[in-house]
Amino acid sequence: MDRTVPGTKVKARHDSGLYAWVIADGAGRVVTYERDVRWDGSAGRRGTEMWLHDAWVAAREGTGPQPGAPYAAA
Repeated sequence: MDRTVPGTKVKARHDSGLYAWVIADGAGRVVTYERDVRWDGSAGRRGTEMWLHDAWVAAREGTGPQPGAPYAAA
């Protein structure tokens, strides 16, 4: 089942080079967030596991194909 989460997504980069993002609803309440995300620039894809993405989880479990970049390698 696909779901659309309405809100505003904000991304930020820390001095350490890691990223964070948050989705806030219209009232400013946090709907979901993720922190300590690493980007693999040489591979052109994310370097951190993607447990919130069903296609990545399926690839990791061997029940689906590896999603292309920018998805992380499963």
